[in-house]
This record gives sequence, C-alpha cells and structure tokens, in this order.
Amino acid sequence: MLSWMLYSIVVSLLMGLAALALERSAQIRRRPARWLWGACMVASLAILFIPSKASMQIPETTHADRATSSEILTPPQTTAIELSRFTLPIIGTDQTPLSTPLSNGVSMLLDWTWRMASMALALVILASGAHLSWRRRRWDRGHMAGTAVYISEDSGPAVVGFFRPHIVVPRWLTKLSPDEQELVIAHERSHLGAYDTQLLTIAVCLLACMPWNPMLWWQLRRLRLAIELDCDARVLSLGYPVARYSETLAGGRRVHPAFPDPCAAERLPSHPPLWAAL
Repeated sequence: MLSWMLYSIVVSLLMGLAALALERSAQIRRRPARWLWGACMVASLAILFIPSKASMQIPETTHADRATSSEILTPPQTTAIELSRFTLPIIGTDQTPLSTPLSNGVSMLLDWTWRMASMALALVILASGAHLSWRRRRWDRGHMAGTAVYISEDSGPAVVGFFRPHIVVPRWLTKLSPDEQELVIAHERSHLGAYDTQLLTIAVCLLACMPWNPMLWWQLRRLRLAIELDCDARVLSLGYPVARYSETLAGGRRVHPAFPDPCAAERLPSHPPLWAAL
C-alpha cells in the first residue's frame, strides 16, 4: 500500500508538471488554461482504476512441439515472474508473496486512514454546502449593474450554487461608484457564463477520493488560479481598462468568507470561496 501511494504521488507530480508546461503554452497563445488543470486532476486519479495484475495466457503445445517447449516457454515464464515482482496492489489488497504480518498491519492502517480522511473531507464539503445554503436564505435580494444579486453582510463578491448559481455581493459594495460595481459584476458574470463554480466544485469532490496526495492539493490550487486568470482575460477582452480593473478587483476590501476555504487563491484576497451549495 505504501509503495502504491508513493507511486500515485509521483504520477500526480508528473501530470502536474505536464499541465504546467501546457499552461505556459496556453498563456502564450491566449487560450484558457483552467480545463488543463481539471483534466490533470482526473488523469491523476485514473490510477485508481488501473488493474493491478497482468495475466498472460500461453497457447497449448502439441505433442510434436514438446521437444522444444522448454525453449519456447522459458521467456514467458520469466516474464510472468518479473511482472509479479513489480505488480502494484489495488486499494486494500496487498497480496504479495513477501507480505508479512507487519506489512499487512501497515497496509490496513493506511487503508483505514485513507477511508477516514476521504469521509472527513466529504463531510466538510457537505457541511459547507449546507451552511452556505442556510446563509443564503438570510440574504437580501437586489440588483446591481443590471444584474440580480444576493446582498450579504460579510460574504462575497462570489458566485454560489451548483444547479442554480447566483451572484452574492457584500453590502459595502453597494456604496461604491457605479463604475466599480460594474467591474465587479462583470467579473462574477464571467464566472457564471464559464461554469467556473461547477468546475471547482467537481474538482473539490475529486480531491476527496485521494485527500492524502499533496500533488492533488497543488493541482487544485493551480486550478483556482487558472480560473481567476481566465476570468480576468475574458473580462478585459470586453474592453475594460486594465488599470481600473486591477485596482478594483485586486485592491478590494478583505471580507470573511461564508465558510473556511483551505485552497483560496492568494491573488485575489477579497474573493471568497467558490464552493457551491448543492
């Protein structure tokens, strides 16, 4: 189990490095990069579904071929032995010829820890969604820059919701100038149109499948950053001034998110989490 976990981390690292290189190429060509990191997380988890053992069938030999059967069968037999030595176990099945009670105990402990960590993270995601859904019932409804929004005391600006996402803005944003409000709403509308909330929510749920893998947490952080960079590029392509946009979005006031976000991007301190309430 331990060797398999280390192998998974190495594979995730290689996937992340490949996505990082492709991201640099996408930025040069001014292409969106968020889907690269989403695909990278899926590819990193694909190892869970790779069969752990390879079987080889040797065709039956006739009586005339028995004289040379030893020469024919020797390479396949040797190959089968070598394959079994380097076979990677599936989750919870460390059945190797050299297994000992100690190794079995370590594997059981790692398997139990894995299951508990996945369940704990899944419960955190569900609790966060339920808490956000409960808070949304207390928010006021209003309009800003021609868009229907929720007005909260201490949350936003952000997009919340998975099936029916909405924009939530803090109350202090209503005191800003109409131009600043328009920039903020344009940023959040861009998230809505690109389905960024759904993408990030799915990515967080994928993380719950392998929460012990630090490379997946890094990939999720890169996904968060790519989502914001792609959103900025879409908004600026509409013709908004770069200087005014940067001052309004990156220099905004810090607000407390509706619930803790361990993967918040450092680039936009005023931006709360995009995790969605189901």
